[in-house]
Amino acid sequence: MELGQHTRRKCFISYHHDDEYEVQQFIQDFDHDQDVLIARGIGASMAGDIINSTNEDYIKARIRENRSGLLAITLPSAADYYDKKLPARVWDNIMGVSGADGYARWWKYPSSASSLANLIETAYDARSSRAHLVDNNPDLPEFWRNADAASQSGQKWTLRYERLRLGGSIVAALGAAFSLPVGRIDLAASAILLGFMVALIAELAAWAHKPA
Repeated sequence: MELGQHTRRKCFISYHHDDEYEVQQFIQDFDHDQDVLIARGIGASMAGDIINSTNEDYIKARIRENRSGLLAITLPSAADYYDKKLPARVWDNIMGVSGADGYARWWKYPSSASSLANLIETAYDARSSRAHLVDNNPDLPEFWRNADAASQSGQKWTLRYERLRLGGSIVAALGAAFSLPVGRIDLAASAILLGFMVALIAELAAWAHKPA
């Protein structure tokens, strides 16, 4: 796909604060300079799109309605790590709980604007082609504990954001019309991840994309 023919998708990017410089560079290169995506997130000078609600049923319904694609991409600083490991919930989305093919994909850092555009489009298409791998049934007990504690501090989403602990990675979500909250790396019903092995991904997550 030629870059000029691609649709510029909205991507929610999540990352560990130690990797903010690389995240900013990624956004500068692929959003501001080359118009590959529209970056959304918390921090790194990004506008945020979240679901401002603590009602679990409502949040799950919104996630189902706005499901996007999920994708992980290793950041340059982590490219040579010999023991790269993703958080378990993200790994479940990529490999599937049983070790079979999962909903998400994990790629090397894109070498060009067109290669990233193709990765994003592949993740976006997975909303339908791999929809059968989505499981929205699990509870979110830890999510709610984090949300409650964060709400009391007045930092509902940013506090939970710090729990990503991805070292060398960022996470983003991409979708056509998307308005999802971002918390732990249990990414949500749509996404991309950029980091430790991550690239773009939407929030509320693994439980939204966790294969049955």
